[in-house]
Amino acid sequence: MVVDSKGLVRSLRRRLGTPGHNPNGQRSVLLLSHDVDWENSFAPGVDFVRIEKANQASSTFFIQTKYVDDANGNAFFHEPSLGILRELKAGGSSLGSHSIIHSRGFNKFDLGSGQETYANYHPRGLGYDTASGATVFGEVRVSKELLDGQIPDQNTIFFRAGHLRVPMSLPEALERSGYEFDSSFTADDVLSNFPYALPLDLGFEEDSQIYEFPVTIEDEEAPGFARRVPQALEVILTNAENEAVNVLLVHSNESKEKAPAEQHLLEQLPPDIGKGDMLGFARFWRARDRLSWTIIPGFKGNEVVLQVSPQESVEGLTFVFRRPIAQVSNGATLASDHHRVTLPELNSGETASFHFRLSR
Repeated sequence: MVVDSKGLVRSLRRRLGTPGHNPNGQRSVLLLSHDVDWENSFAPGVDFVRIEKANQASSTFFIQTKYVDDANGNAFFHEPSLGILRELKAGGSSLGSHSIIHSRGFNKFDLGSGQETYANYHPRGLGYDTASGATVFGEVRVSKELLDGQIPDQNTIFFRAGHLRVPMSLPEALERSGYEFDSSFTADDVLSNFPYALPLDLGFEEDSQIYEFPVTIEDEEAPGFARRVPQALEVILTNAENEAVNVLLVHSNESKEKAPAEQHLLEQLPPDIGKGDMLGFARFWRARDRLSWTIIPGFKGNEVVLQVSPQESVEGLTFVFRRPIAQVSNGATLASDHHRVTLPELNSGETASFHFRLSR
């Protein structure tokens, strides 16, 4: 008889415990994001930030860097809008790209040369879903160039397509342009709320290095976000039953109705559902996804040893054990349910061991 020792180890460790989906033992998280795609959408962003800070939260703003006048509107990536972006960044918000001309025809754009820069890229929207001089590379490369150049300490690695229109070449363009994360699909599109590796060419043969974070709740669906807060909360609570993630998209075109609605939603979240910006969680998820770990029996019959080796530094990593845990070691924190253990901050490239005593 052939014994698959590696298979037995894998089976053992997964029977004992697995990494939780969310940081700090939380059942779920609500990731807050705002699309800024109109000249009057910058100032209301400050109102959203004020409400979020009052609720111990932060958000990610996806910025359209429109520097050309065209059939769809005037340029607005200039002062005083840039001053507001610097204020948002300095206040703790994270920033991502939301393309340049925000075209409904983005999903039909050619890939481009990969040499597009602000100096040589001159796109124009010609109508509802038509454009001239526009490429996928241009929209992602040049928007990153502008944000990184105009906002101190900015490194743009998150993208969201305008109107959530996605060309097949987007993963390649993002990867080659220095992006790491994307949020251009909805959970309804991909039938999942969990992040995943975005496939190259949107196919099934090869994954890119880009992690996709699908949009769960979008504010423009009728009858509008301000009138759908109870339904949004119901979705979040349902997702929490599976430890799934929730991405909220609220356009910052106005704050008189939407900001109080967001505040109402944040105030109703249970304590074990976290809230925060997309970039911080995206880094957590990638570190979790790339984690090497194993659970082995300890010297004593009721003891197990968890060994973790992160490729990237990570804070708040939680393991969920099937059997109740009686005692933990080495700075780990045991939750009141005795099944979830949150590890201390782990450093990239370092292996850490934790001894846990199981309840009899």
